[in-house]
Amino acid sequence: MIDTPGFGEAKDQEKLMIADMVDFLRNEAQWINVFLIAFKQDDIRLTDHMKRMLRMLNDMFGEEFWQNVIITRYPFDQRSIGRRSLDEAKWTEMKKNWFREITSKSNVDPIPSVFIDSFYEESDMMEKEKFEQYTSELYSFAKQAKPFSTRDVKTIRDLCKKKLETANSD
Repeated sequence: MIDTPGFGEAKDQEKLMIADMVDFLRNEAQWINVFLIAFKQDDIRLTDHMKRMLRMLNDMFGEEFWQNVIITRYPFDQRSIGRRSLDEAKWTEMKKNWFREITSKSNVDPIPSVFIDSFYEESDMMEKEKFEQYTSELYSFAKQAKPFSTRDVKTIRDLCKKKLETANSD
């Protein structure tokens, strides 16, 4: 598992973070079974920033990347449950609709979701049960996923250069 810092930093910091991530993926990781995209439970609208981030991931990794994506972030503590406006199925479908805006292929339909709260309360049996259920599902997904090669991950610089060349040739 490779944990990356969240997106949304200042542009200069974000560029450095992305460059470091690409360097690590190309030279160290080489293969990834799962891209776990974590959202806040409260993220109920697709912001311009989120669109840019998802497009960047799509451009860096290509359309095949979506086959290794699973989404998460849905705590089960009583406070979070009380604030919820969407159940698990509706939350998942909303996120898939966001992905459909980014990628032209229908490959987002099989994207599964797991609802893992890494800060669950062990003494709360329901929270513990949900944590165990969904971490088990994540583990099964990872074991069954075809490893994604990171050898050819494109840098943002490569993507910008390619887009510029395409625009100039038109």
